[in-house]
Amino acid sequence: MLTMGLLCLIYLICALRTNIVFVGIFATLLAAFCLLAGAYWQVSNVMRNYRRLSLLLLVHVHLLHAHLSGEYLRQ
Repeated sequence: MLTMGLLCLIYLICALRTNIVFVGIFATLLAAFCLLAGAYWQVSNVMRNYRRLSLLLLVHVHLLHAHLSGEYLRQ
C-alpha cells in the first residue's frame, strides 16, 4: 500500500498542471492508501487496537467513496 501511495503522490504532483479533478482523485487515493497501510499496521499489532483499526478502516472507506468523484470521466 505504501508503494501505491507513493505512486499516487507522483501522479498528484504531475496532475497539478492538467486537471483539478485528477488532483482531487489522487489526493483522496493518497490518503486512502496511507490509511489502509495504517490499518494493516494495526492488524499486525496482534489485534490489540480494535478501536483504532475500525476508525482507520471507516475513514478509508469514506475516502474511497470520495474518490468516485471522478467517475464522470468514464463517459
